[in-house]
Amino acid sequence: MLLRESIELNIREYMGLAETLVSIPQSERGGEIAQRGFDYQTCWALSQMLEYELDEKNYVFIFEYHDDVLILDDEVSPTQLTFAQVKTREKHWTASTLSNSTKKNPISIIGKLFIHQKNFAEYSPKLLFVTNASFNLCEENGGKSCFGANEVKVEYQTSFKKAIKDQVKLDDSSIDLSVMRFVQSSLSLGKVRTSP
Repeated sequence: MLLRESIELNIREYMGLAETLVSIPQSERGGEIAQRGFDYQTCWALSQMLEYELDEKNYVFIFEYHDDVLILDDEVSPTQLTFAQVKTREKHWTASTLSNSTKKNPISIIGKLFIHQKNFAEYSPKLLFVTNASFNLCEENGGKSCFGANEVKVEYQTSFKKAIKDQVKLDDSSIDLSVMRFVQSSLSLGKVRTSP
């Protein structure tokens, strides 16, 4: 009987600690938020790999090399490449959140993508910005979840070009917004289930 009472006491103490851990807000959540972003990035890439498989395309996906996801068209002799920035966000994206730089981040999201256009110009790279959030960039995108940077409002195209010119040091003739696409993924930002 003493063993059973001891076990019950330990269970109550453990449950008390578990409840306390859940009820007190965390003072630091940066790691959790970063991990959620990495999980989303991985899930998006896996969903794309499945589409490539279904379409019987050759592909190589490389994570965290030059960008969040680098997609090549062949394992042995690649000729096409796509750079993808995959970002999560609770609010919609605006032209300024995509193109503004700060002291902490001197190169914007748009700028980071166009660095690849500059560095790999001879290979005509494609650029993707993938997110869970919506965009506030087009007059009427008709609910499209995928559109080119050259399809956004003209004023936003102008701000993108200015950011690219200032941050990446490309001249106007080298900036082709049609190589970049915005993609609102249908993947949920909810918790990713993993098997034990």
